[in-house]
This record gives sequence, structure tokens and C-alpha cells, in this order.
Amino acid sequence: MRTHRIACALGIAGIFCGCGVAAFQHQDLPVTHNIFAATFFTFAMLHVLLETVIDYKHRLSSRFLRKIRAATALLVTLCVILFITPMAYLIGVCGGHKCPQR
Repeated sequence: MRTHRIACALGIAGIFCGCGVAAFQHQDLPVTHNIFAATFFTFAMLHVLLETVIDYKHRLSSRFLRKIRAATALLVTLCVILFITPMAYLIGVCGGHKCPQR
């Protein structure tokens, strides 16, 4: 039950961060927008991972669906890592300012 509450809290935090992405447009405040986007994807990823753990622990679905869900959770994790890593690098390189156009 506690794990489900944590997963729910992560999902709600992800929704809040998604609102931050929509509220702060990239052309006006790129760093703020990117930070909200990174936290949105991170919270959503953690939510999916925890729900997958709950599914495995309590066997809430069939074996096939648990495998599909685990594969999806791993794919989501890989995509989030590939999304956040370059963003963190660019924020560090640009020093919180807009990077010069190519």
C-alpha cells in the first residue's frame, strides 16, 4: 500500500511539472521549461517503474502483460536517460542562458 501511495504522489508531481512545461514557454524561459520537462519525465518514469514493481509483487495481471509492462518500463527509463543527459549538458554549457544559434 505504501509503494502505491508513493507511485501516486510521483504521478501527481509529474502532472504539476507538466503544467510547468506548458506555463513556461521554451522561447521565453528555456532553462525553466527544460527543468520542468526533465522533472516531468523523471517523475513519470519513476511512477511507471513503481507501478511495474507493484504489478510484479502482487501479480495483478497475467505473466505476458507483466513482461510487456517490464519491457515498457525499461524502454521509458532508457528514453528518459537519453532525453535528460544532453539537456543537462546544454544547461551546464550555456550557463543558464540561451545557447547561440548555429
